Amino acid sequence: MKSAIIMHVDSPLFFQLAGELNLFLQHCPDLKQAELWLFYYQDKPSALPAINLDIGRIELIKANSRYLPEAFLQQLQQLQQQRNVELLLFNGDNLGGELATRLAYRLQGSSCLSVEKVALNDRQLTVDKAAYGNNLNAIFTLKNAPYCLSIARRAARPANAITPPATWFETSTENNTDTGWIENVTLTVQPAQDQSKNADVVLAVGRGISHSLVSKLPDIAKTLGAYLGGSRPVALNGWVDINSMIGVSGARLAPKVCLVAGASGSAAFTAGICDSQFIIAINNDKNARIFTLADVAIVDDLEPVLLELDRLIKSDQLIKSE
Repeated sequence: MKSAIIMHVDSPLFFQLAGELNLFLQHCPDLKQAELWLFYYQDKPSALPAINLDIGRIELIKANSRYLPEAFLQQLQQLQQQRNVELLLFNGDNLGGELATRLAYRLQGSSCLSVEKVALNDRQLTVDKAAYGNNLNAIFTLKNAPYCLSIARRAARPANAITPPATWFETSTENNTDTGWIENVTLTVQPAQDQSKNADVVLAVGRGISHSLVSKLPDIAKTLGAYLGGSRPVALNGWVDINSMIGVSGARLAPKVCLVAGASGSAAFTAGICDSQFIIAINNDKNARIFTLADVAIVDDLEPVLLELDRLIKSDQLIKSE
């Protein structure tokens, strides 16, 4: 299926959104190759994000507005017809969602937003996405091409910057869209997210922690070099900062290592850690659901395990400093 990825060079989240795209592509083995269509307003990009996909062609599209969807739709419609693309992937920001919806309507195709995975089956596209407040996973079959999708936002590291290729294509589409009826456009950049949510190591605690351990958690997390977060019950009890809640009601993290202590493994909580590269779980119940997700399972009381881990790391640090 011929595919294209559509991005906006002038977006303040250009490389961050590309990182989220790369995370999405890990779950889509059917996507082997795609074109990259880049909108820009004034200056051509001096660097591009590394996309984990075979990019067969790069199209540069000169826009007559920095961030106005109305100005892009006609050009996208013309380019889709010129290139005969069946699958168009947009970023999960507000611009991507609006373009995916409105372009699908213009092309009489299908649209779905916040998609987590796609699969091609008998020339029909199947998409997975979260539903009912991330408590269920829904699967939809889209029958009418072209398919215009926006990908789900997830915690991801920004894509690496690479040098643009020596050759790329300048799109020769016309844009005579009348935008005179739009009196004013204001672009508001949201404050940067807490950088600790991009930590390499996360200590995620559940309500299985004891009261005696609560006051020691910040020190243990510091020893581990970890970001301290907790499940919804833990955060609501005030055992960790309310802003460090993990799960469908809080953050969705993607660390290299996630140490889960005292969490049973409810779907609402694991939605926040399922993108971790490596998960270590501690629970005294050998049948705890969290073990089905873990790479390493420790069946024991979490307090002595965490305290011993804290002691060993501090001892090792002391030896290395001597």
